[in-house]
Amino acid sequence: MARERNFSGGLRIGLLVACAAFAAAVCSAGVNQWTSIGPFGPGGNVRALAVDPGSPGVIYAGTDGGIFKSLDGGVSWGAVNNGLTGFSVFALAIDPSAGGTLYAGTNAGVFKSVNGGNFWSAQRSGIGKIAVRAVAVDPSNGRVVYAGTAAGGVFRSADAGSTWISSNTGLTNPEVRTLAVDPSRPATVYAGTAGGLFK
Repeated sequence: MARERNFSGGLRIGLLVACAAFAAAVCSAGVNQWTSIGPFGPGGNVRALAVDPGSPGVIYAGTDGGIFKSLDGGVSWGAVNNGLTGFSVFALAIDPSAGGTLYAGTNAGVFKSVNGGNFWSAQRSGIGKIAVRAVAVDPSNGRVVYAGTAAGGVFRSADAGSTWISSNTGLTNPEVRTLAVDPSRPATVYAGTAGGLFK
């Protein structure tokens, strides 16, 4: 019986040592640790990030100096600003139903790329050059896109950004800072504003 107790105690000590070694290995591997992989643009001010759901190694960063793209999980970056005229980028959103299609909310309105950021085109019909702080794509219908603006509330597009209409009924604060679409009920949209949360 004493031998069993000693063995049990030895086993506990062995497990504790093994756990401590594992924890040390995890820490040295960089888990729970941040690593700088920037900066980008003037001052390194990164305001928006988007990861391609179909290719997780593809990452986009929106900065004060435009948009940067990585193909290798953030190891290396290159500017992808061809066609972009609003270089203060506040928001990025990827259409999950159409690989390579993404939207950028900038100080000069909404821009869209259909080829992974290789070229951007302004999408201003009905929304103009107002600063766009948030963009969200309906996950069930990529043609439906929402834009939250700095002073004009929310705009909605039903044709993948070609035209926009104001969608502000009940919204009492026009300074929209973030948007989210409920993936289980895409008709439900949340808007975070300078005056609270709206649904």
